[in-house]
Amino acid sequence: MKKDNNSETVMLRQTAEVLLKKKSAKSAPQLSVADTLKLIHELELHQVELKLQNEELLLARTVEYETLEKYVELYDFAPSGYFTLSGDGEIIELNLSGANMLRKERSRLKKSRFSLFVSDDTKPIFRLFLGEIFKSKAKESCEVTLKTNGNLPMYVHLTGIAASNGERCLVTVVDITERITAESQIREMNEELEQRVIQRTMQFESANKELESFSYSVSHDLRTPLRSVHGYIKILLEDYENKLDEEGKRLCGIILSGVTQMNGLIDDLLSFSKIGRTDIDPSILDMKSIAGSVFNDLTDEKTKAQYLFKTGKLHKTFGDSNLMRLVWINLISNAIKYSSKKSFPEILISSQQEGNMITYSIKDNGVGFEMEYVNKLFGVFQRLHSESEFKGNGVGLAIVQRIILRHGGRVWAEGEVGKGATFYFTSPAGY
Repeated sequence: MKKDNNSETVMLRQTAEVLLKKKSAKSAPQLSVADTLKLIHELELHQVELKLQNEELLLARTVEYETLEKYVELYDFAPSGYFTLSGDGEIIELNLSGANMLRKERSRLKKSRFSLFVSDDTKPIFRLFLGEIFKSKAKESCEVTLKTNGNLPMYVHLTGIAASNGERCLVTVVDITERITAESQIREMNEELEQRVIQRTMQFESANKELESFSYSVSHDLRTPLRSVHGYIKILLEDYENKLDEEGKRLCGIILSGVTQMNGLIDDLLSFSKIGRTDIDPSILDMKSIAGSVFNDLTDEKTKAQYLFKTGKLHKTFGDSNLMRLVWINLISNAIKYSSKKSFPEILISSQQEGNMITYSIKDNGVGFEMEYVNKLFGVFQRLHSESEFKGNGVGLAIVQRIILRHGGRVWAEGEVGKGATFYFTSPAGY
């Protein structure tokens, strides 16, 4: 850039010298020495002024060239394609990014129609877009597909606006292929997920039918022989009492106890299977009232006097009243059972709200359990204590978990051997 400025200065000086010689060739008036010195001084000043003006002009021109270079770089290497189109879609001007999108040299693209690179199925969209630009004089946009030398299609977003003269328009082209491809993949994944959900639903419905069939079999086929065994043992004890010794009577008693326990297992198993099929009829529930009512139903006056049963603030919840009552029955009966051997048994119930969910806790000071076995608590027929120590079938907590899961909550427990246990469950808030 400096070399060009110096050459221009030299040419300007040579031109000035030629003009000065021509002027000197003409007759000039005679001047005094003082006038001559004054004129020389003025010429020197004028020469300095011209030199300064020339330097300012050269500096301005340098800045102009640098600005133009930056503009060209920004225009050509922008991440988007810039096109100037005529009213019929002819390419008047474009940047390098636009030429790269169309996979051709810029010089070969000028005067060709942009629509030649638009896929057949999206050409109507492009024509409508171009017409609206010149018609509305406002910014318009659309999405079309470009076909480029047999390569994979390029999905682009076009934004255009008419120029001030109304004879051409400026169009920005943005490559959105990655976005469209991602959306297509998401749609495919959703469709696949829907198919999986349909298959799982069918499997679930089939499993439910099998469970219903199993429940029917349990309630009829298993109870019938149990009733027979119970009946024959009763007859044996009543009609052949004199012929049975003490050992025989004891064995008959064991059989009757086993029949009773088996009936209890069947009842619990049927209750567990019905939980998954029972329709939920939700309403706002007063949990404090339900918990207190359950404790009263589970204890007599003597037992009530022995226990410290305390309920703090219990938030209302939104759920099925029958199912939630069953939750409290199982949790409170467990607390009563496992703290019954304490001199001063305690059951403390409280709750706290976190967002849209309520966390309820029921704490006892009973025998507790080892935390390494906590995952066994909520399994069907899983017991941490022997039947001789604490009676039960190991289904109650499994029923609690299934009910809470159906209400969109979760259930867990904490305990320590000899120091009691605390059971927690969450349920939607009933504002």
